[in-house]
Amino acid sequence: MVMITNSFDKFPNEPTGSMYEQFGKTSNSPATTSTYTGDYSSTSGWTQATTNTANSGTGAQTVGIDGGWAYANSTGSANGQFVHTSLGITLNDTKWVADFEYYNIGAINLYPFVLASGTSSSWNSTQDMISVIEGGTNVLMIRYRDGSSQANSSASSAMSTNTSYFCRLIRNGQVLTLKMYTDSARTSQHGSDMTVTISGSVTGLTTLHHSGITGGGATSGYYFKVRGTKIYNGVTSVESASPRVKQRFVEWFSGKSIPSYWNLSQTNGGVSSAMEDEVDGGHKISFSSQATAWGGLDFNNDPRQFSLYNSTFITTVKRTFNSGVTGGFWAGLSASKNTTQNDTVAFSSNTSSKSNFFLYAKGNTTSSTEGSCPTVDNEWHTGKVVLLPSSMTLSIDGVLGVTVNSGMGSSDKAQPHIHGIKYGTSTGNSFSVRYFEAYNT
Repeated sequence: MVMITNSFDKFPNEPTGSMYEQFGKTSNSPATTSTYTGDYSSTSGWTQATTNTANSGTGAQTVGIDGGWAYANSTGSANGQFVHTSLGITLNDTKWVADFEYYNIGAINLYPFVLASGTSSSWNSTQDMISVIEGGTNVLMIRYRDGSSQANSSASSAMSTNTSYFCRLIRNGQVLTLKMYTDSARTSQHGSDMTVTISGSVTGLTTLHHSGITGGGATSGYYFKVRGTKIYNGVTSVESASPRVKQRFVEWFSGKSIPSYWNLSQTNGGVSSAMEDEVDGGHKISFSSQATAWGGLDFNNDPRQFSLYNSTFITTVKRTFNSGVTGGFWAGLSASKNTTQNDTVAFSSNTSSKSNFFLYAKGNTTSSTEGSCPTVDNEWHTGKVVLLPSSMTLSIDGVLGVTVNSGMGSSDKAQPHIHGIKYGTSTGNSFSVRYFEAYNT
């Protein structure tokens, strides 16, 4: 009998970074960190722009920064003044969240919140932008422009005047969503969600604007105030710090048979699997003589509980191929289990395309990157892949081999995926797995 006095102690020869080490270090899930926070304490960092010289005025600017707010102060709808500032980054083209406080003085048709691809006016016909605009009396809506065309969401429920609303604008792929709340904690929603789907391509957003508009006829009486801008890049939700432990899965591939939640997928047929009757043998997936035999273990797409852009997986695998036979394994996370391999990230050894081990990614990023990974062999290796919104890394046996400076940015739900392929009709080829762990971060 072995007595474990500390449940967080590592077992001997346990793959580095696995569950006991991680649980011993983690007590809280951290809050989502903002990528950009707007500073409204002074005009420093802001540029004042006036595009309509006929209405430029001679006194104080009608759109500016003052008293901790960006404001439109008795501007006219034909008065094209605005302020803008750099975000310091280029927003992810598929995933981000923008929070801001909008104080409704009497909305009519201005552009209080704009994320644009440049510093030209918000209504510029060649500049991509996503904005929250005043879509009529006391209502807001989403408007986007892809350079040559634009479209709007439906309008919000009517707002009260002289009242703050706490807005959350979300981009998830091509879908834009605006949520409005009556409290700063964003727990009490005002009305229902407003959504619009981008038709075209809105990319390269780098600049925050608060803006009037040209094209109207009124000369005064148009107001708004905005502050508290926070932007979270590469995510579609904002979470506070929490003591909960996020989803984690660990499989040691020990015992008489694997649990029933594993599915042997016959992706292209010609595979079988069984527990190996040898020391540290794990579970073996064997290929028949069928040409292009392809298949392996997964959860049959149900459930898919792991993120492709905020997670880590660790797996110990080996290939056993005859000399001259090409193929290998993909061991990682995937949203699919078919030959397209859409939304898949894996530690891979497919010698039909690469002579070294490599990081395979197919999604928003599609790549097979060897970096400084070792040459493929028939030995056991532990691969660890860390997935973040804007990067991913592969380490093999504790040594960093690949860094890819872009994230998956596609499906946000994936399953364990331990598949392999063998080309040609040779027999006696296989791959094996004896450890798999995945956890969301």
